[in-house]
Amino acid sequence: MFIILFGLLGVAALLEVGRSEMGSATRQDRAMACGRSGLAEVKIRGLDDPHRWIAWNSTSSAWEQVSAFDAGLTLQAYAIDPLYLAYYLRDIPSGQQRTVECTQFPYTVPGGTPPGITMARCSCVTDATTLTWLLGDWANRVGGYMRRVPEFDRMFTWPDDQVFNIPRALELRPTRQVDTTGTGQFEGNYSWLVTVCPAVTEAGQPVDNRSLYEVSVVVFYQRDFTAPYDSSNPTWPGRGDPDKPGERVATVAFSGGGDVTLGRAAADPANTLDVRENDWILVGGWSGTQRVFKWYRVIAAEPPETAGVLTRRATLAGPDWSSSFNFIDTDGNGSLDASRGVLFTGVAGVYSEVVSINR
Repeated sequence: MFIILFGLLGVAALLEVGRSEMGSATRQDRAMACGRSGLAEVKIRGLDDPHRWIAWNSTSSAWEQVSAFDAGLTLQAYAIDPLYLAYYLRDIPSGQQRTVECTQFPYTVPGGTPPGITMARCSCVTDATTLTWLLGDWANRVGGYMRRVPEFDRMFTWPDDQVFNIPRALELRPTRQVDTTGTGQFEGNYSWLVTVCPAVTEAGQPVDNRSLYEVSVVVFYQRDFTAPYDSSNPTWPGRGDPDKPGERVATVAFSGGGDVTLGRAAADPANTLDVRENDWILVGGWSGTQRVFKWYRVIAAEPPETAGVLTRRATLAGPDWSSSFNFIDTDGNGSLDASRGVLFTGVAGVYSEVVSINR
C-alpha cells in the first residue's frame, strides 16, 4: 500500500507539472502568432518608416520627427514604443515626468546606473493631427496624445486572445463574449513594441550608405507599464517595484558559445539578475562607431553567486557575439570583456526580420 500510495502521489505531481507546461506552451504559441501579426503590422502601417517616428531631441529639448533631426539615422537604434509613453504620460502627474529617462530604452531613473548604450524610445504618428499634437505645447501634446491612446492600444495590443462564454450544456457551442455595443472582447494579455537596429553586416559602412536594418517585434505577456522606482523621490506616485523593475540593466560577459556571466552594479536593485528559462535579454555594444544590439533567449541560468559583486552564469540562445563589440572593462585589467544587457520582465518572444529602410 505504501508503494502504491507513493506512486499515486508522483502521478498527482505530474498533473500539475503537465498543466504548467501546457500553459507555457500556450503562451509561447500565442506569442508566436502575435509576433507574426506584429511584423505584418509593421509593414502595413509603415512603422519601419523613420518619417513616422517621434522621438525626444535632446539638443532642442522637444519631441520632433526623427527624420527632421536625425535624417541619416546617425543615432542608429530606435524602440517604437507608443504604449509605454502613453501610460507614462497618463499615470505621472504634470511636473513629475522624467522626460529624458522615459525617452531612453531602457528606462533609467535619476541617480541610477547609466546603461552605457541605449536606444531612443519613440512614438509613432498615423495622421497629421497626431503630429501637430505631439509637436505642440506641453498641454496640447499630453492632451492630444492621450486622445490617441485607444488607437495605440488597438495597434500594439494583440486582439486574438478572444473571450468566450462556455455553456454548461455540452450540446451548445461556445459564444464570443461582447460588450454592450456588440464589440467582441479579448483578454489583452499580449502587447508588443518594435526595435530597429542597423544590421551588423553593414558595420564599417558610412551612415549614408547603410540601408539594412534588423526590425524586431518584442512580444510581452501582461507587461507592467509602471515607471521604475525613483529612490530620490519616494513619494513619486509612478514608482514601480523597487526590487525588480520591468527594464533593468546588467553587464554581460561572453565566455564562449552562448555561456555568459551576468553582473550588476552595487547601486542596481537586488533582483536585477532575476532571470529564468525562456526570459529574453537585449545585449548592446559598439562596432566602431555603430551601435550593435542583439536579442537572446535564456535557456538555462545557475543560482546567483553572492561572493563579492553579485553575478550569475547563464546560457543564451541567439546570434554570435563578437568580443570586438565589448566596451566595458569589468575587472580593471585594461581589457574590454563585457557589454551591457537589458533584462525585461514579461517578454514572451522576439521575432526579427532584416529589411531595407528608406530614409
